[in-house]
Amino acid sequence: MQNSNLYKWLITSIFIGLSSYIFAQYTLGISGSYSFGANSSPIQITHQKVDQKWHQGYQFNLWNGYQLPNHPIEITSRLGVKKLSSRGVLKEQTFTTEAYKFQLGAGALYQFDSTINIGALFVLENNLDADQFISQTADLFRYSFQVESSYFIWKGLAVRALYSIALSPLSGHYLVTNPQHQLAVGAVSYTHLRAHETVLDL
Repeated sequence: MQNSNLYKWLITSIFIGLSSYIFAQYTLGISGSYSFGANSSPIQITHQKVDQKWHQGYQFNLWNGYQLPNHPIEITSRLGVKKLSSRGVLKEQTFTTEAYKFQLGAGALYQFDSTINIGALFVLENNLDADQFISQTADLFRYSFQVESSYFIWKGLAVRALYSIALSPLSGHYLVTNPQHQLAVGAVSYTHLRAHETVLDL
């Protein structure tokens, strides 16, 4: 148990350190997305099957990145917040949930040309709500892998689609409010020029 907690805190420290470095660099943007999700297998709580009807919500992220000189790869980091709502049936009773998650992500984007890029990120978010987060010592964080693609429709403005899969933890009572598989569509606006554009302009 101690080794597991040490491993999680080490990953958390890497995320925070990498984000602090990246946030001193060039690109700044903001994105908004509508998200929906599902679980790959039925969820059970206290040996009772949960019949989930839907998951949906929205998320907002601040972007920051560093464009590698003379290279199509951009190192990126994210800070964001996500709200998810769900509805389901447990023991013949309909229930609804709301969950708020704060996200920290780090990864890379690859630019195919001036209009399309794809990326992959590891994302860390609070696994528990605020009141539980303070009092709990286990499963504080959720670790996810995310792939995304953006298509620029105007300079500094792009439409965006992403897919996220939770890696850990995968306990059923967590997945009720925050499903393992999530899709999101939205837009991202860059409020500053990218690094390579800034250098060329100068």
